[in-house]
Amino acid sequence: MTNFINLTPHTINIFDEQGAAVAEIPPSGTVARVSQETVKVGELNDVPIFTRKTGEVTGLPPRDEEHKTVLIVSGMVAANVDRDDVFSPGSLLRDDAGKPVGCIGLFMA
Repeated sequence: MTNFINLTPHTINIFDEQGAAVAEIPPSGTVARVSQETVKVGELNDVPIFTRKTGEVTGLPPRDEEHKTVLIVSGMVAANVDRDDVFSPGSLLRDDAGKPVGCIGLFMA
């Protein structure tokens, strides 16, 4: 059985493609983050233009092969790691009023 660890500050409600709830994963208390630096790169008609440079990922534990652990992180963190045990929430699922209620599956990092 796979062990899911939620490294975001929010409960992750996961649904299947038909909209049925399949898992509710509470936050673990540890949040994985990626540092960012904002750098001004120029101006267009007096409008400042910036870029973001990403840095170090923190809060990500080492791989746990023994327990088949899957780490759920934000999309930004997932985009900055190359690990097959790291996933981010899948496509957003909304209720009839447009309120987000969870995600459809998980995205691979």
